[in-house]
Amino acid sequence: MKYFGFFSAFLLASCGFHLRGIYQIPANEQPVFIEARPVDPALVSYLHKALFISHVRETTTPRQAHTILLLEQDSFTDSLNQVSASTTPRQYQINYLLSYQYYHPATPTRDPQHLMIQRSVTLNNDHLLGSDFEKHTLQQEMEHEAIAQLLLRITAPAHP
Repeated sequence: MKYFGFFSAFLLASCGFHLRGIYQIPANEQPVFIEARPVDPALVSYLHKALFISHVRETTTPRQAHTILLLEQDSFTDSLNQVSASTTPRQYQINYLLSYQYYHPATPTRDPQHLMIQRSVTLNNDHLLGSDFEKHTLQQEMEHEAIAQLLLRITAPAHP
């Protein structure tokens, strides 16, 4: 029976199973300096938490950093998807764009990379205050997803 537990752990480790939300930034790329230009402070706070959970060392000055993560811009835009028969807006698409650069201080900066997250929101005129709360909650979830995708991109091995 004890061999079964060992064998199960070996299979899980060898199949590529990883804990969700844990990102492996190579040791030679640490410490990381986070520079956030005019982006949402809540987004930066969530990024710091995600890096802390993943045991990624951060530094407070770019001189000590092996890599720099520059968050250049983030923005939300709404576009109308559907209009009701009385011409009141019913469904919106919310787009979240995050522009960033991830580079080594010795190399010149590159063009920014972009992440786009999209969600659809249906407004209910009977529960307008609830719809605003739901939209705000959805925007927060979109920011969290953008950080998760950003960390997945920078931790993915480079392919030639």
